[in-house]
Amino acid sequence: MGEKRGGAVVLQIALVCLVLAMVGGIVALVWQFVSGIPTSDVRAQVGDCLVGADDGRFRIVDCADATAAFTVVGRVDGRAQAEAAEACKALASPPPSQPPSPSTSRAPERAYWEGRPGEPGVVLCLRTKHLPQ
Repeated sequence: MGEKRGGAVVLQIALVCLVLAMVGGIVALVWQFVSGIPTSDVRAQVGDCLVGADDGRFRIVDCADATAAFTVVGRVDGRAQAEAAEACKALASPPPSQPPSPSTSRAPERAYWEGRPGEPGVVLCLRTKHLPQ
């Protein structure tokens, strides 16, 4: 009888652990949604290289990687989606002390915004990465 009871206790403990793991996973997903933690690689900084994913998002890759498609030339935090293009537009002209030059141009070709609709998000200003031929 003691052996039967011991097996039941082990089964109960395993079930409790399983339920706790499931609840923890659900809490983590809800926290990610509520806190607005983006699901893409918006931790990218100026100088990082990105490759587009099939879902329309980006991920950071080594700039020497043949798949690197874009270079981050600017990053602006705390902007609404409607402000994304304007946020990157300021990068199109060099500072007054520096004459414009195609080789030093940081002019973005594309603005990528990520965040929660109606709230400030992250704008990545991107240029197409041209690999040497």
